[in-house]
Amino acid sequence: MRALPTVFSALLLGLAVDPSTWAAERDSGFQFQIAPYFWAASIDGTVATSSGNEIADFDASFSDLVDNTDAAVMIFGDARWDRVGVLADFSWVGFSQDGDTPGPAFSGARLESDVYTVSAAPYFRVVQGTRFDLDVLAGLRYWDTSVDLKLKPGVLPARDASKDTNWTDYIAGARGQFRFSPKWFLTGYADYGIGGDSDKTWQAYGGLGYQFNDTWSMQLGYRELKVKYDSGGFVYDTTERGLLAGVGIRF
Repeated sequence: MRALPTVFSALLLGLAVDPSTWAAERDSGFQFQIAPYFWAASIDGTVATSSGNEIADFDASFSDLVDNTDAAVMIFGDARWDRVGVLADFSWVGFSQDGDTPGPAFSGARLESDVYTVSAAPYFRVVQGTRFDLDVLAGLRYWDTSVDLKLKPGVLPARDASKDTNWTDYIAGARGQFRFSPKWFLTGYADYGIGGDSDKTWQAYGGLGYQFNDTWSMQLGYRELKVKYDSGGFVYDTTERGLLAGVGIRF
């Protein structure tokens, strides 16, 4: 418990620092940052591979996904020149999870899935201050899913149903950052689908960060990502949410 007052004291000290003493450290020229991250997400929703009985509901906690994740790669990038830049985010998660099926046709299901998401969005910095920055952005999010649904026997015999598909959504959103001091900062991000293939998609993130030096930083926050895609009997309606930790490397 003694660590919490220490962190709180450091934040208060940051608020007392004169911004004019560290605003010059923020270079307005070209900046590039990459940030590998770890997302401790749970996932719930519905997956179907056809318009028939091949449908299952899932509600997997983070600990469930840790036990059943086969592979995961997550990385974020940000390139900016003065007020103009582009954000990019890539994630790949391969996992398997047991789920429930509606009705007596099957007694349950096991989902084996590989999910790739790639987001890219140019942005413009509408506010660039000593303590606060605000970016507006518009871009796209691309999904590529490979789903293998193993249905367990019920009234009907066991069945395997597979589907590979991809789709693209157009997004618009905003990102803001508030700096307590040269070291501590808060970051918020949100986007919403404005067209494309999904019925609905949105994302939100909020986190606390610490800048170690000109090169290294870290963030700890909370992220939620929603998508609802339904086409030709294939349904991918999921919500992922959980804590996120990342390390930023600026060049």
